[in-house]
Amino acid sequence: KRGNLSDLYDADSRVALVATRDIGKAAVLVADNPTEWNGKTLDCVASLKSGNECAAILSEVSGVPCTYKPAPPRFILKFLLPDLYHMVRYVSDGMPGYDCSDDIKRFRSLIPDAMGPKEWFTAKGCWSDGSRFNEPPPPESNRGIAVYVLLSVPIVILAIVAALELRK
Repeated sequence: KRGNLSDLYDADSRVALVATRDIGKAAVLVADNPTEWNGKTLDCVASLKSGNECAAILSEVSGVPCTYKPAPPRFILKFLLPDLYHMVRYVSDGMPGYDCSDDIKRFRSLIPDAMGPKEWFTAKGCWSDGSRFNEPPPPESNRGIAVYVLLSVPIVILAIVAALELRK
């Protein structure tokens, strides 16, 4: 939806970001130089931004005021995807023990045109519904509400079942 940006992390958690395009460029660089890269690793990190920072950048690029919210709710991750829940907690806790500033410098020295959020949003140039940033929104429909309700009911049921199981 226009004006909304969602990801797994808390709004103020700074997350290491990289575009898939840039991972591909790094893979080509490594594959083209096997002797140089034998036994070495490359952490693909182009920038470190929070959800709120990315929403501000999307607002600037799109011309539409944007806000960030984490999704799905944490309790769903905790009960349905516990490994993912713990990874999200690690990032939300500030990624203790990991300072990616050197990784960003190294990655950008190898891939100088690596995209940060501003470049990525600009290159994408459209909302999740496919409409361009500078186009009027498509007409509203009730389809989104129906899908939301259909998806919400099983999630609520799963949450109740999980809560009941924990009480045993």
